[in-house]
Amino acid sequence: MIAKTLNHNNSEEDLNFYEDKNSDASAAADNAIWLFLSKLISGILHPILVPSYFSAWVLFLSADTRFQGILGYQLLGTIMVFTILFPLFIIIGLKRLGFISSYAMENRTDRVLPFFFMATIYATCLYTLSAVLKLNMLLYSMVLSMNL
Repeated sequence: MIAKTLNHNNSEEDLNFYEDKNSDASAAADNAIWLFLSKLISGILHPILVPSYFSAWVLFLSADTRFQGILGYQLLGTIMVFTILFPLFIIIGLKRLGFISSYAMENRTDRVLPFFFMATIYATCLYTLSAVLKLNMLLYSMVLSMNL
């Protein structure tokens, strides 16, 4: 009888042990899914991409039809070069030259120089496209506000 009770208790403990392992694996899987989703959303809404999203929205989904043809695509491409490609090249260059310690730029001192370059690039974008952008004040205001 005692041996039967001991075997019964051991099997319950074993069952609880396996349930704990399964719940730990389930929690880890849930955490991995949430981590993946958070990284995906962070990537989609990265600040370097938002000006391009907004520009595309203003150019192609607004009531202003002047830019919905080839001119709109050229303008969007130019804005994307100024707001995505140039900043990426500068950040990669600053990292390779040792001016920033990581691409994440966790330290405040790492963000000062890239911020200066981004403001310069956005001001150049505004200056270069000002004649065209002034036709659409919403887009002009958006590029202007990136400098502030």
